[in-house]
Amino acid sequence: MQRISNMLFSRKKITVIVKPYGPLAARIRGGTYTLKEGSRLKKALKKSGALRTGMPFVAMINGGRVEPNHVLTDGDEIKILQIIGGG
Repeated sequence: MQRISNMLFSRKKITVIVKPYGPLAARIRGGTYTLKEGSRLKKALKKSGALRTGMPFVAMINGGRVEPNHVLTDGDEIKILQIIGGG
């Protein structure tokens, strides 16, 4: 019975790559992360430490900006860039 229960409720795993750029590269753990299928960007940001930096940043996947509730897919490459203002 336990084996059937595990098969019904287990989720597949996905692999995503986190690549921080600029000053964030020293504060965020870039690399490959394994998450449950259906995980959102916020989960990867939390695992990498991006949410604890206190620095404003933008996350991009496939060249487009994505929000924290974006659902990740296997093989996504997440680029994290610091927001810089000026005039």
